[in-house]
Amino acid sequence: MKAPGYESEGMTRAMDGRNVRRRGCLAAIVLLVSGSAARAEQPAGRTVLVAGVHSVEVAGAVVHELGRRGVKVITAAPIAAPPASAEQVQAAALVGQVEASLRRVEELFYGVKLQAAAALVAEELGRSALALAYAGRFDLLRGLHLWQGICGTKLGQPAAAREAFHAAAALDDRALDPTRFPPAVSSAYTAAAGELAARAKSKLVVVVSPAAAELRVDGKSVSGTTLTLVQGAHWLEARAVGFAPTVRRVVIGAREQRLELRLDAASRAQLHDELYRRQQRNELDPTRRAVLAALGRLQGAHEVLGVREQSEGARTELSFERVRASDGGRLGTAVERIPSSDRRLAVQRALMRLWPVEAVPGVAAAAPTSTPVYKRWWFWALVGGGVAVAGGATAAAVVLARRGGDIVYVAKVAPP
Repeated sequence: MKAPGYESEGMTRAMDGRNVRRRGCLAAIVLLVSGSAARAEQPAGRTVLVAGVHSVEVAGAVVHELGRRGVKVITAAPIAAPPASAEQVQAAALVGQVEASLRRVEELFYGVKLQAAAALVAEELGRSALALAYAGRFDLLRGLHLWQGICGTKLGQPAAAREAFHAAAALDDRALDPTRFPPAVSSAYTAAAGELAARAKSKLVVVVSPAAAELRVDGKSVSGTTLTLVQGAHWLEARAVGFAPTVRRVVIGAREQRLELRLDAASRAQLHDELYRRQQRNELDPTRRAVLAALGRLQGAHEVLGVREQSEGARTELSFERVRASDGGRLGTAVERIPSSDRRLAVQRALMRLWPVEAVPGVAAAAPTSTPVYKRWWFWALVGGGVAVAGGATAAAVVLARRGGDIVYVAKVAPP
């Protein structure tokens, strides 16, 4: 049956009013959920530490260009002296304890209490040797080994004394002071040091992560990871910027050996202390990715931009390196060689390659005049707004029309 005043071709299929309301609620929920998800997908702002800049003009241009990209910029500043950490307090207490023990051993030795002196040295070595190696106090470790050998010599234990002298000579083979020790002790130490130097050597292949870690053997720096060492016991250290050091006691035999070391990330307190010490020694090189990454982690930055500026006459070379702070991974490099008067332009060109504006989340590049309208953000914002308004109006009309009954007819009105 046709409703009066309507054309048959304009009448549409009837819909149940209750279903209309249910679908309207469901659509509203979907819109709310999708809007929340879209907001959640928006990435948080990035923080970048800028290090190594010497020119005020370059520094200002870098901060301005990164700011245009919505990047929060931190400029590197001198590292303040860190507060004393629990580890530093423990290390200082350890050093004081060992120094006191060495003084006590010397008193017992010259008091002809050799057994007590030997027992105190053995106890201190068992308790403090590894901790002294981690603290880098190989001088104190050598002193303990020396007194162990001296006591063994006077007690008539030549084998134990020779082994202790070997350990002392491996750390430092300087001759003993003849004014402090008897001739028999000095000659025994000299003979043991000569034996150690004449021993055969073997190879130790060290596989360390990170690969840029510095290796030290018995407190002395070595180059490379394939080491040729005198057979016997050695202290092996692996240290890298931003990582906690690792120390191992290795015994070199007749065959080639392989050792794998993996360094753990340093704590914030360790990182602060290490970087401050390197700053005091002028070893904070901004051209090293490991240093840049460590500086970034200390400052809480996501990335680090290392900038190096070199001027020759009227020309300037600007080198940029973008580094990930978490692991030191290289994200990009750029080099600009320009007249010194064009520093700002060089910064703009370099950062356009390292941080393309279009690639920065949440930041829109200045659109050229040839960009089609449908690629403009405001076009789709208007379309979305219009769809939302139209959907709301339609839902409201349907609900109002439904109040008279469950069946709603939507049709064209016949022309008069």
